[in-house]
Amino acid sequence: AARRILAGALLLAALCADMREAAAQTSADLFNDQALQRIDLYVNTRDWYWLRALPDSNDYYPANMKWNGTTLTNVGIRLRGSGSRSTTKPALRVDFDRYDAGRTFLGLSAISLRNNVQDPSGVRELLTMKTYRAMGLPAPRMAPAALYVNNAYFGYYTLTEEIDEAFLASV
Repeated sequence: AARRILAGALLLAALCADMREAAAQTSADLFNDQALQRIDLYVNTRDWYWLRALPDSNDYYPANMKWNGTTLTNVGIRLRGSGSRSTTKPALRVDFDRYDAGRTFLGLSAISLRNNVQDPSGVRELLTMKTYRAMGLPAPRMAPAALYVNNAYFGYYTLTEEIDEAFLASV
């Protein structure tokens, strides 16, 4: 009887885990700042080299992005920022509709991966935007993120909502 109860409990736990994974994901899940988000980018090695070798370029390169079990193929990535541009730890813009016009991910057309080179703590801007939102002021959502490029850990980033038409419509 104890084995049947244990087997039933394990089956129930497995089903609940599957249901959680199958639950609809939203942009609120992506920008959940209470969890470290894992973002995986899969980029052609040559493209990744040139993206990093040309820090003043805004050229886009095709990539695949994976988050929380969902993979988006053929997104566009490019360097972003001005003072934060770096060849060793590039700040990135990920455009979901760059090569597929009108495509969105969780209602977003793009996200930014901020490299935090101007914020060694990695939390100043995240906390500032969270404070603005708590005060009722419009501010982009942010979340801490671990970036992996071609299955190798690349660094701690801040995942940031783009200030675009969808953002402006939501405020």
